[in-house]
Amino acid sequence: MIDTVGLAAAKEMFFTGRAYDASQAKEMGLVHYVLPRDRLPSFTYEMAQEISGNAPLSLRALKLMFNRCQQGQRLGAEDIRQMEALRDQAFRSEDVKEGRQAFREKRKPVFKGR
Repeated sequence: MIDTVGLAAAKEMFFTGRAYDASQAKEMGLVHYVLPRDRLPSFTYEMAQEISGNAPLSLRALKLMFNRCQQGQRLGAEDIRQMEALRDQAFRSEDVKEGRQAFREKRKPVFKGR
């Protein structure tokens, strides 16, 4: 929480016990988007589709890195080796070639996770 909103805002939230509306939560960095309720399902599916359209190997490596960093652990030598291996695997993949080709052809890439 403190990493998200900062120490002063976290203290205010906990010491006062105030409720915050959606626009205040967005301003504080607690949420990224504020939408009308009826727009939420379509927005959620659009975001999921956008994410799933990216290269699976890259997403896997990014997810691992973010999870390790979020745990507050100091990254050890084994963590760094694992991340470098995932990066190297992604850079050697068919998906990288497909991404480059799609960029040259000005089309959306079709990734296969290989």
